[in-house]
Amino acid sequence: MVRVTIPASPDELLALAGKIIAKHAHDATTGGSLLTALPPAEGETSAMEDMTTKLAAANLRHALAHDLSRQADKAYQDRDAVLGIKVSDAGTVRYYVTAVRDLLLALNKGREKALGDWGFEVADTPRTQAEAPAAK
Repeated sequence: MVRVTIPASPDELLALAGKIIAKHAHDATTGGSLLTALPPAEGETSAMEDMTTKLAAANLRHALAHDLSRQADKAYQDRDAVLGIKVSDAGTVRYYVTAVRDLLLALNKGREKALGDWGFEVADTPRTQAEAPAAK
């Protein structure tokens, strides 16, 4: 049994569609393309002209999606650098939030729930084994 698959990957589908259109265009200039027999979609005059137009639009959107994805990756990296990864990353949001917590804990010894006024979640139940920090 012969099986001819249609790619699931957008990159591969775009590439295949481009090859089909190129073969159709070549054959049309050298005696006729078999694909002229394809019925056009409703409201279209030619299936291959419609496919060519839609492939061009898909390629533009595909390129835009890749560009926006790269921009998003960079924005996440920039955000993470400003937020900070470790508490010791001086000058980061995480560093300052930790310093604020530590200062407020020192100023509110015995009244730790007051940190809730600052937006902190304050748990007054003992940590479970899963929450306990790893031994060093």
